[in-house]
Parts: sequence; structure tokens; C-alpha cells
Amino acid sequence: VEQSTIAKRGWDARAIHNPQNLIQIPTRVHQACINSWMAKKNVTMFGVTSKSLTMRAWTHNQSFSKQHEIGIRLLRHCGVNI
Repeated sequence: VEQSTIAKRGWDARAIHNPQNLIQIPTRVHQACINSWMAKKNVTMFGVTSKSLTMRAWTHNQSFSKQHEIGIRLLRHCGVNI
């Protein structure tokens, strides 16, 4: 779940910054894999069906638990062991 979602959704910042929602990954993994996927449109992986929206925009409209689930799937796809 991305930090930018806090203000947009009115969620409690403690839920976002909770250790259960945080994982350190190498910058290169974040830039090359995570950011690249989040910028794509028409994504039909990781539980996403973004159609004309970017994966990031589509995900921001989902519940906290759905965003968390998508994040875990994307991290695993990018080679992060969780």
C-alpha cells in the first residue's frame, strides 16, 4: 500500500507505516520492476484489471486489503522473497 494513498483515502497513517506493510527492497528493483509495472495500462495480472488506467491509478481505488494483496503479488513477481 503506497504512502500517497493516505491522504486520498483518508486512511490512518499508522496502517500504512505499520511494520506489516513495510518491506525494504533494493532501489534498482523498485525502479526497474515496481515503478515500471505501476505505470502500465491494461494490466491483467496480480489481481488487477486496470483497462485504460495505469496500474497505480486503478490500485488507488481499491480497498486497503486489496492494495496489500496486489503489492505482495507484484513484489514476488519482481523477485522479492516475502
